[in-house]
Amino acid sequence: MLKNILIVVGILVLFLIAVSIFAIKTLSPKIEIPETLHSTELRAYLSKIVEDNKIPGIAAAVVDSEGLKHLATAGVRKFGSGTAITDQDYFHLGSCTKAMTSALVAMHIDDGLLGWDTKIAEVFSNKLSDIHPDHHDCTVYELLTHTAGMNENPKNQWAYQDKEIKERRWSVLKDELIDSTSHKKGSHLYSNLGYVVAGAMLEELTDKSWETLMKERIFDPLQMTSAGFGPTGNKEKEDQPWGHTKPLGVGDWNPQQSDNSELFGPAGTVHCTMEDWGKFISFQLLNQDTSLLSQEQRNKLLVPVKDAYACGWLVLDRSWANGNAIHHAGSNTMNYAVAWVAPNIDKAYLVCTNSYSLNTGQLCDKIIGALMKLED
Repeated sequence: MLKNILIVVGILVLFLIAVSIFAIKTLSPKIEIPETLHSTELRAYLSKIVEDNKIPGIAAAVVDSEGLKHLATAGVRKFGSGTAITDQDYFHLGSCTKAMTSALVAMHIDDGLLGWDTKIAEVFSNKLSDIHPDHHDCTVYELLTHTAGMNENPKNQWAYQDKEIKERRWSVLKDELIDSTSHKKGSHLYSNLGYVVAGAMLEELTDKSWETLMKERIFDPLQMTSAGFGPTGNKEKEDQPWGHTKPLGVGDWNPQQSDNSELFGPAGTVHCTMEDWGKFISFQLLNQDTSLLSQEQRNKLLVPVKDAYACGWLVLDRSWANGNAIHHAGSNTMNYAVAWVAPNIDKAYLVCTNSYSLNTGQLCDKIIGALMKLED
């Protein structure tokens, strides 16, 4: 009974987060941030944020095309304990995983395995009886830009738990795709389900799980040795940060070591250190190394389609960025991650928390603003 309640609450909050991500159009002018902040002061600044806002923990980093420039953490791994978060701890990235899935698709397009206009019907040609005709012409590009008309989330992310992950994803997708949708193809609707379908298309074409492909094509080449999937750390241990919730924003924090179903992988289950997240950000958005991904595909990933959304990123014009600012945020309702990237000034600003509540997004934007004032 409790599990069913948590599932319903989790899906509801995921939807609210999906909507709120795209309401973050600029940093709030009402938030007071330091005029200047030195690297040696960053940790003290974060400690004050933790103390003043009574949150479990936080991490903040600045990255450029060469990698990590500044990093600091503050707080504890688990509310009520004394185990401090370290600079090497892992944080859950939530929907910031979508940029990685999009890059993974682009790599396979470079390989010639598929194209941006490859349709669901072409990949699952032997399973068309299980897919409603309305979905047949949906392309992988539409899935990654949330314009395929997919529902926001699957009806039951916990179904078919006895199956291997590739089979589980297809079994859940079959239940979803057998019916049409009330959403109009071509309009923008933020869809975790669409990213799961895109991941399943790669699985069908390669006969490898999305997790295996991520490790082989992104984590290992970029030496993201901390990167993994799902909750961080070992069960009931404080060897990594726990996630935390505070229902309705009141009461004490509730520590949890859980995540959405593995099914959601392509839409948002990656965790890693801040440094390793920075390696991916530098690779895709800041440096000029095309050994893993061609410039043509890099450019395609950042072409906005609807409501400024491209493939796994919002692309926004900001004066402080001297042009395009690349942005995304994500949460599994227990953790929160946000990135603002400015390629024209060779900077990326990253913040993660091991908690999520009603004001978490605004608080993290405050810290992003402080990072922008950080002197090298």
